[in-house]
Amino acid sequence: MRTFFLALAVLLLIVFLLIFTGRYLIKRTAELTKAILNLPPLTDDISSIEKEALYRSLEDFTRLWNSTRKTVHFLVGHDEADRIDETLSELRTRYVTHDTAGYMSAREKLLRSISRLAESEAFSFDTIT
Repeated sequence: MRTFFLALAVLLLIVFLLIFTGRYLIKRTAELTKAILNLPPLTDDISSIEKEALYRSLEDFTRLWNSTRKTVHFLVGHDEADRIDETLSELRTRYVTHDTAGYMSAREKLLRSISRLAESEAFSFDTIT
Protein backbone atom coordinates (compact mmCIF):
# COMPACT_ATOMS: atom_id res chain seq x y z
CA MET A 1 0.00 0.00 0.00
CA ARG A 2 2.85 2.34 0.80
CA THR A 3 4.37 1.73 -2.63
CA PHE A 4 1.08 2.61 -4.28
CA PHE A 5 0.90 5.99 -2.50
CA LEU A 6 4.52 6.72 -3.33
CA ALA A 7 3.91 5.96 -7.02
CA LEU A 8 0.75 8.09 -6.94
CA ALA A 9 2.67 10.98 -5.34
CA VAL A 10 5.37 10.77 -8.02
CA LEU A 11 2.72 10.71 -10.76
CA LEU A 12 0.95 13.74 -9.29
CA LEU A 13 4.28 15.58 -9.04
CA ILE A 14 5.04 14.88 -12.70
CA VAL A 15 1.57 16.02 -13.78
CA PHE A 16 1.91 19.18 -11.69
CA LEU A 17 5.31 19.98 -13.23
CA LEU A 18 3.99 19.41 -16.75
CA ILE A 19 1.02 21.71 -16.18
CA PHE A 20 3.14 24.34 -14.42
CA THR A 21 5.81 24.47 -17.13
CA GLY A 22 3.19 24.48 -19.90
CA ARG A 23 1.34 27.39 -18.32
CA TYR A 24 4.60 29.27 -17.76
CA LEU A 25 5.62 28.88 -21.40
CA ILE A 26 2.18 29.89 -22.63
CA LYS A 27 2.37 33.03 -20.48
CA ARG A 28 5.84 33.87 -21.81
CA THR A 29 4.84 33.24 -25.41
CA ALA A 30 1.85 35.56 -24.93
CA GLU A 31 4.27 38.27 -23.76
CA LEU A 32 6.53 37.58 -26.75
CA THR A 33 3.58 37.70 -29.14
CA LYS A 34 2.45 41.03 -27.69
CA ALA A 35 5.98 42.40 -28.08
CA ILE A 36 6.12 41.27 -31.73
CA LEU A 37 2.75 42.83 -32.48
CA ASN A 38 4.00 46.08 -30.92
CA LEU A 39 6.91 46.24 -33.35
CA PRO A 40 6.08 49.08 -35.72
CA PRO A 41 6.28 48.40 -39.44
CA LEU A 42 9.41 49.38 -41.33
CA THR A 43 8.43 51.62 -44.23
CA ASP A 44 10.41 53.38 -46.94
CA ASP A 45 9.44 56.82 -45.62
CA ILE A 46 10.11 56.16 -41.93
CA SER A 47 11.41 59.13 -39.98
CA SER A 48 14.51 58.94 -37.80
CA ILE A 49 12.35 59.26 -34.66
CA GLU A 50 10.15 56.37 -35.77
CA LYS A 51 13.21 54.34 -36.71
CA GLU A 52 14.66 54.92 -33.22
CA ALA A 53 11.36 53.81 -31.64
CA LEU A 54 11.40 50.70 -33.82
CA TYR A 55 14.97 49.99 -32.74
CA ARG A 56 14.02 50.31 -29.05
CA SER A 57 11.03 47.97 -29.57
CA LEU A 58 13.29 45.47 -31.29
CA GLU A 59 15.78 45.67 -28.42
CA ASP A 60 12.97 45.19 -25.87
CA PHE A 61 11.80 42.09 -27.72
CA THR A 62 15.36 40.77 -27.90
CA ARG A 63 15.80 41.20 -24.13
CA LEU A 64 12.49 39.46 -23.48
CA TRP A 65 13.43 36.57 -25.77
CA ASN A 66 16.91 36.26 -24.21
CA SER A 67 15.32 35.94 -20.77
CA THR A 68 13.07 33.16 -22.08
CA ARG A 69 15.49 31.30 -24.36
CA LYS A 70 17.16 29.08 -21.73
CA THR A 71 13.80 27.91 -20.43
CA VAL A 72 12.63 27.06 -23.95
CA HIS A 73 15.87 25.18 -24.61
CA PHE A 74 15.42 23.17 -21.44
CA LEU A 75 11.68 22.48 -21.60
CA VAL A 76 10.85 22.30 -25.30
CA GLY A 77 14.03 21.66 -27.20
CA HIS A 78 16.76 23.28 -29.19
CA ASP A 79 14.99 23.20 -32.56
CA GLU A 80 12.20 25.59 -31.57
CA ALA A 81 14.55 28.00 -29.79
CA ASP A 82 17.07 27.90 -32.64
CA ARG A 83 14.33 28.61 -35.19
CA ILE A 84 13.26 31.68 -33.20
CA ASP A 85 16.90 32.80 -32.83
CA GLU A 86 17.47 32.52 -36.59
CA THR A 87 14.30 34.40 -37.39
CA LEU A 88 15.15 37.14 -34.89
CA SER A 89 18.58 37.48 -36.48
CA GLU A 90 16.94 37.74 -39.89
CA LEU A 91 14.54 40.41 -38.57
CA ARG A 92 17.42 42.45 -37.14
CA THR A 93 19.39 42.14 -40.39
CA ARG A 94 16.37 43.29 -42.41
CA TYR A 95 16.01 46.26 -40.06
CA VAL A 96 19.67 47.27 -40.43
CA THR A 97 19.62 46.95 -44.22
CA HIS A 98 16.24 48.73 -44.36
CA ASP A 99 14.68 45.89 -46.38
CA THR A 100 11.02 46.72 -45.75
CA ALA A 101 9.49 43.67 -47.45
CA GLY A 102 11.99 41.30 -45.87
CA TYR A 103 11.47 42.91 -42.47
CA MET A 104 7.70 42.41 -42.57
CA SER A 105 8.16 38.84 -43.82
CA ALA A 106 10.62 38.06 -41.02
CA ARG A 107 8.28 39.68 -38.49
CA GLU A 108 5.42 37.40 -39.57
CA LYS A 109 7.73 34.38 -39.59
CA LEU A 110 8.80 35.21 -36.02
CA LEU A 111 5.16 35.57 -34.98
CA ARG A 112 4.36 32.14 -36.48
CA SER A 113 7.32 30.54 -34.69
CA ILE A 114 6.21 31.94 -31.33
CA SER A 115 2.61 30.86 -32.04
CA ARG A 116 3.76 27.32 -32.86
CA LEU A 117 5.65 27.22 -29.60
CA ALA A 118 2.53 28.26 -27.68
CA GLU A 119 0.39 25.72 -29.52
CA SER A 120 2.82 22.91 -28.80
CA GLU A 121 2.74 23.69 -25.07
CA ALA A 122 -1.02 24.14 -24.76
CA PHE A 123 -2.71 21.36 -22.84
CA SER A 124 -5.11 19.89 -25.38
CA PHE A 125 -5.99 16.58 -26.95
CA ASP A 126 -3.89 17.42 -30.04
CA THR A 127 -0.71 17.94 -28.02
CA ILE A 128 -1.23 14.75 -26.02
CA THR A 129 -1.52 12.52 -29.10
